[in-house]
Amino acid sequence: MDSQIAAMALGFFLFCSLPAFISLAYIRESVNPSSLPLTFMLLWEGSDLLVSLMVKVFTLVSPNTGNLILLGLITTYGLGTVYIARRYR
Repeated sequence: MDSQIAAMALGFFLFCSLPAFISLAYIRESVNPSSLPLTFMLLWEGSDLLVSLMVKVFTLVSPNTGNLILLGLITTYGLGTVYIARRYR
């Protein structure tokens, strides 16, 4: 039961900053329709690369350590996305 609550909390905090993540492509200077697909492709490619690396890390560590690493990544992702979005306003 505790792991389900932790998973729900981590999922909530992961998707909390999703609107800011999506808006990063639109708030850049001199953005045009032809540059948006490239920007989104790079953002999701970086995200997929990070997920692939973290799957490898999670196979090497205990579940408790993996949860702490995941919590740190989600916190960094959320704070970093909000920071970047405010910086480029």
